[in-house]
Amino acid sequence: MVLAIEQGPIRPPSEAHSLLLRVTRNCSWNRCEFCHIYKGQRFSPRTVEEVKGDIDAVKQIVSEITAASWNRGLGGKVTRNWPVPY
Repeated sequence: MVLAIEQGPIRPPSEAHSLLLRVTRNCSWNRCEFCHIYKGQRFSPRTVEEVKGDIDAVKQIVSEITAASWNRGLGGKVTRNWPVPY
């Protein structure tokens, strides 16, 4: 089974190493002259079920990565330099 979470089209560099859960799609303002990412796209909130599904998927992914770390003798530690098992 392939686990995936919905991600938006942009990710701020300052958030590169953090988990972002997408609770809306597109931009509620959508009037910035410099930004063309969401032009022609309609803003909408994601359903609670969709967000909960992403949370469940993240939990499963974290469990699998942690188990792989234990199996490789790393004691459950996960670092940026450690290759993920996917």
